[in-house]
Amino acid sequence: AFMINGEISKQLDFVQSLGNRDPRILTALAVSEKLFYEKRPDETNLLQAVNFANELQRQIATVLKVEDLSKLREVRIAKTTFLTSLLRTPGGKVILIRHGAQHIADDVRTIPAVNQKIRMMQKPHNVDDPLTSTAIAEAAGTAYMLRFLSGQAKKPIAIKSSENVRAAEVAALVARITSAPVSYDKRLNSINYPNPLTDEEITGILGNASNGALSWKEET
Repeated sequence: AFMINGEISKQLDFVQSLGNRDPRILTALAVSEKLFYEKRPDETNLLQAVNFANELQRQIATVLKVEDLSKLREVRIAKTTFLTSLLRTPGGKVILIRHGAQHIADDVRTIPAVNQKIRMMQKPHNVDDPLTSTAIAEAAGTAYMLRFLSGQAKKPIAIKSSENVRAAEVAALVARITSAPVSYDKRLNSINYPNPLTDEEITGILGNASNGALSWKEET
């Protein structure tokens, strides 16, 4: 993607602000750059692109000391092929990317498991919690595939992110790896769960087997 000087400056500021807060982002980008110049994958070859993205995920996960690499969700050829064909159709496209796994803060780990998800969706955790190291690695692999897709479809990328840190970290990785402009959009911010309930009150409402979610019935 072509960026004017002002967009480049905004992108670098966006990435650096998150890197200052979470140095793992800058580490992941350094690994990405090093591997790219070592491997120099053919960016017109789907199989090479997928293999590179998965190797990139593994290398970042290893550097960030992820204990179980088998939990990395691999980039898949079939899904990439589908997206490529979709993006080659006329007109612009909107790709929605969910943030990766949310890091569980130390003060949340100490409370009953049934309440953890609720606490993670309340302030300050819902706003400030970063990605897990596994999610950072996966985001970098996804970012490289978006770079590949942009080249195949001959369409530039522009990124909008919520202000939730775990989403902004994904956006930062995608922005740098794809050379795309990036900015915040408050309309994308995740809704915060209300804070007044105690852990005991939450358990009373949800029950011990709910895993932090209200029960629901699908309407027919």
